[in-house]
Amino acid sequence: MINFNLFDNLTRFSNKVALVTDNFDYIKYRELLEISIGFSSKVPKRSVVIIVCDNSVGSVASYVGFIRTGIVPILLERNIGYESIKNISRAYNVKYICSENSYLDKYNEKFHIIHSHEKYDLIEFIDIDCINDLHNDLALLLPTSGSTGSPKFVKISYKNLYSNTKSISQSLPIESNDVALTTMPMNYSYGLSIINTHLFNGASIVLTNKTMMEKEFWSLFFNAKITTFGGVPFIYKMLKRLKFSEMNINTLKYITQAGGRLDPSLVEYFTSVCKKNNSKFYVMYGQTEATARMSVLSFKNIDDKKDSIGKAIPGGKFMLIDGKGREVTKDKTGELIYFGDNVSMGYANNYADLVLGDINKGKLKTGDIARRDSDGYYYIVGRRKRFVKIFGVRVGLDEVENYLNDKGLECVCSGSDDNLKIYTTNPDYIDKIHDFISESKLIHHKGYSVHLIDYIPRNKSGKVKYSCL
Repeated sequence: MINFNLFDNLTRFSNKVALVTDNFDYIKYRELLEISIGFSSKVPKRSVVIIVCDNSVGSVASYVGFIRTGIVPILLERNIGYESIKNISRAYNVKYICSENSYLDKYNEKFHIIHSHEKYDLIEFIDIDCINDLHNDLALLLPTSGSTGSPKFVKISYKNLYSNTKSISQSLPIESNDVALTTMPMNYSYGLSIINTHLFNGASIVLTNKTMMEKEFWSLFFNAKITTFGGVPFIYKMLKRLKFSEMNINTLKYITQAGGRLDPSLVEYFTSVCKKNNSKFYVMYGQTEATARMSVLSFKNIDDKKDSIGKAIPGGKFMLIDGKGREVTKDKTGELIYFGDNVSMGYANNYADLVLGDINKGKLKTGDIARRDSDGYYYIVGRRKRFVKIFGVRVGLDEVENYLNDKGLECVCSGSDDNLKIYTTNPDYIDKIHDFISESKLIHHKGYSVHLIDYIPRNKSGKVKYSCL
């Protein structure tokens, strides 16, 4: 029988370096396990625990300890508000929270600290009784792509974690001598996936909450001799503005991109830079509901398929269906359906949902509209719910957005029927957007408007917050 506990194999890397802090403290795997046991030994098995995440030893170690011992963590972003914490705690009967002690200093509920590691504390609420009635397969609760203040979470099983980590490890050249750098929050499924896959393979992870816009980030990058990192499209846009092509990075082996469509011009740019630096560029596609990643486009095929998300990861399978649920076999678009052991158990809105088993049964309707070429590669062309009707004609918001971005005009699209809105931060783009829309005839000229805004609202992982537009 397969043991699906992701971190049971960490003992074999005992004397290798697991974590490196931005102060260059080195934590070996045996030390990571000791620290993790310090947290997990204080909490009853099958309890629900909140981790207010940051890229720190305490955050990663508590997560590892809870997964190894059958405790179910809820991963939340480090800047989450106290009212959101209270709402989630009540909804899921949470008796324990892990967090930086500076965060907990402001918390006015009755609790006491039951364990600490440096600046990271585990607290226990005094007035809450612990209930341990959870489904045996449930391993983890991750926020959806919406607000982490919402009580809605994706239910991830031990099998989901193990399967996705193993498939990604077969898709990417992750080795025990790799040194990965955290560029995203660990509560974001892509950021967490990088932590999972590198620990699973005995690699080292350099932990930082710095952003690439800070000098300290790049000092750490070069001094730690980073071999790999991952990022969402926003990160890659920033990297180009920082003239990544001119950086002399001779330690880098490969980089990965996921978390949304990357403009083909940027795919070409980073492919070219990687070739020049003798490194590799992989484009990936995923959703939290599939634990992390569902497909990969290898550097070997990227020149010919730069618009593609590639093919399904090992053990996974894609299918396209039409509006009536029938499989699309010809060269037409359809909703992208994914099958695999990494498909989550479903959603939870409160504690009662944690008793329920797997309702997805290995099948995920992604909500993305895609096409498949003659070589079996898939291309995302839009989002099923990201459509408006302009005078009765259905217009894809992603289609317009991608069209303009491909022309070098950075913008985002939102709106409603007969009122499509295009937002840009550059006043020089306004006339050009009108010209391109007129030439392409994508939209009736009375059905859209262009708006100048100060900035494009994004969440912590770099995705556009369309609800704020």
